[in-house]
Amino acid sequence: MKRKIALIIVPLLLLSTVAMAGRTFAQPTIKIGIIGPQGLPHWSPGMWEAAQMAVEEINAAGGVNLGGTTYYFAVEPGNEHAVPEPDPSAAVSEITRLISEEQCKFIIGGFRTEVTGPMIEVAAGWGVPFFICGASTNELITETVWKNYDLYKYIFRITPVNSSQLLYTTTLYLKQYLIPEILLPAFGVDLDGNPATPKQVRVAVLTEDLTWTEVIHYYLTNPAVYPALLGPYANVTCALRVPENAGLPGGPPISDYILPVINSKARLMIIVFSGRAAVPLIMAWKAYNVKAIPVGINVLGQLKSYWYTVTNEACQYEVTMKNTGTRTPVTPKAVEFWDKFETRTGDWPLYTAWGAYDAIYTLKETLESLPPGCVGTVIDYLNAVPGTMAAPDCLIQAFENTYR
Repeated sequence: MKRKIALIIVPLLLLSTVAMAGRTFAQPTIKIGIIGPQGLPHWSPGMWEAAQMAVEEINAAGGVNLGGTTYYFAVEPGNEHAVPEPDPSAAVSEITRLISEEQCKFIIGGFRTEVTGPMIEVAAGWGVPFFICGASTNELITETVWKNYDLYKYIFRITPVNSSQLLYTTTLYLKQYLIPEILLPAFGVDLDGNPATPKQVRVAVLTEDLTWTEVIHYYLTNPAVYPALLGPYANVTCALRVPENAGLPGGPPISDYILPVINSKARLMIIVFSGRAAVPLIMAWKAYNVKAIPVGINVLGQLKSYWYTVTNEACQYEVTMKNTGTRTPVTPKAVEFWDKFETRTGDWPLYTAWGAYDAIYTLKETLESLPPGCVGTVIDYLNAVPGTMAAPDCLIQAFENTYR
């Protein structure tokens, strides 16, 4: 399968001077900056190990052939300063260091929206291609590339899909299957006292109190909107924004968010979490014997350690939706990547690992597709990428269009 990629202009990597870096590409190494939330699993075991894996494999296989000259990739780590809480100023300083001091020609990363937005501005100003790996917020693309393509043409998203698509994927499963087929027959009740109207299932919505979930929370809890997404059998009786540090040292007790779910008599608990609060939340869900099934987005649930050790198997009943399953052969390279990553780290790959790995292979295949004899110019496109990606939904977005 080919995944065609939106047009951009990238600096030529054939003996052409790059003003931003003050040096030329007439050297054997092309540096790639990997910037992410150091201290969180999204970084390690995540994007950092996967990026190292990709670079080691590519270099061991002969590197990157650019017009007959062999180059090798190198990766430079950077901290986006997302924890203990987002620090945009520090993130700006770090990506600036990667570009200006470390001479990185490409940047991969950006997990927390609160720091990824400012980092995008830096990358755009330098004209350095930035492949977002982690942050799903719509506005990272719609408020940049859509509105000023000339400035933001170097900004892409490799993973995940945007927040709207994440919402649609989750609600489609709930609307078409889980609520009407499973929950309604068992837990449907007459909530309005009118026998002419259908029974409904009480629903609790708990979302991480961060920028990326704002749109998702609004659509899931607005009475004028959510029936279209969840169907006529859902009745949202509890809606909570959960701080990122809930249940953690220095944060509010997780019981503040579990007890309202119990009191609402919800039988479905829609969760939308990318970070650490999901761990104490699910542990409390089991400890309090909450009679609501948790379904939705729980990024840390992608980790083997989450299932078997971190939560003491508390989440064994959680329903998860994940594009790669558990070592599922959804693409020819998926199982191979999974096994290598697990051997290297002892854990399963988070989505940021898939993204970083595929982004580097995308760069290799794109750079090797450049026509010869283009010294001193720039190219106007990233060429069609052969179907050798590990993840099934690897994509690069400029106008939030995905071409497969």
